[in-house]
Amino acid sequence: MTNTIKLAIIDDDEIHQKIIERLVRAHPAFELVHCAYNGQEFLSKMKDVNVLPDICIVDLEMPVMNGVETTKNIAAKYPMVKIVGYTAVRKAEVKNQMLSSGAMAVLSKNEPEMLLRFLEQLVSICGLKSA
Repeated sequence: MTNTIKLAIIDDDEIHQKIIERLVRAHPAFELVHCAYNGQEFLSKMKDVNVLPDICIVDLEMPVMNGVETTKNIAAKYPMVKIVGYTAVRKAEVKNQMLSSGAMAVLSKNEPEMLLRFLEQLVSICGLKSA
């Protein structure tokens, strides 16, 4: 695809990965370029690829490397990549940790259509364009 916004999903829950994948694939503005089950897997994959995502959708609770650590690493290594937290966690403290680590927002897994609307707004606000 050309002229699409490239997305990555980092989530240990395969069902939520598939939900996001379906939403993204049905939308002409987005292209799914990477999927990983935790932050460490994602960062390892990034060493061997030529295509960086424009936006990473990062789950908060994952084994090996959780969403806060993943967000910190992505923000440090790839500062041009936008990060959106995506979680079922309701604790404000945990969501605030994600935001202070570099996420632009933290959205609820209970409302996947809200994620799509947020991504559309993010593209518009940030003026993201793919090469």
